[in-house]
Amino acid sequence: MMITPPSILKAKNNQTVKIYSYHLNISNDEIIDTIYSNISNRERETPAKADLTGWHLPGCKELKQIVEDLTYKQAVEHYHRGFGQLKITQCWGIVYNRDDFAKTHNHFPNTWSAVYYPKLTDDSGTLCFTDLDVRIKPEVGKLLIWESYIKHCVTKVRGERLAIAFNMNHEHE
Repeated sequence: MMITPPSILKAKNNQTVKIYSYHLNISNDEIIDTIYSNISNRERETPAKADLTGWHLPGCKELKQIVEDLTYKQAVEHYHRGFGQLKITQCWGIVYNRDDFAKTHNHFPNTWSAVYYPKLTDDSGTLCFTDLDVRIKPEVGKLLIWESYIKHCVTKVRGERLAIAFNMNHEHE
């Protein structure tokens, strides 16, 4: 497994908010199978107008550990102080198909959020951080980490887009 150092995407409106972007060179086969085999919510009552797994996606232990470790590292570097251990509180898979999208939302009261892209086809939409004027085109292997209060949405997808989303909090000592 190889992880590139993060790119730090800063808000175009001069806010000090940062979005951390990593490229993970890991096998996505198990992750893709896990998402497809756990789709359970097609009612689309969440901001994501796409097919979802439950909020506690099983498996994907290597990816979950990477996400926790990298998020903790960025939290310490961003705030220049130590924190209690970081734990994933929710982890779910999302399958976007043609014309699916996600309305503007945030993940507050969680502390950190992340998304990982294991599979994409052409024109798989854009992740927009609406308050920051930042638009990110997904790429296979890309992991994005940000503070959960930041509002974001996904533009309409024309192809297919698989993602795993995460919410995390620091344990209190």
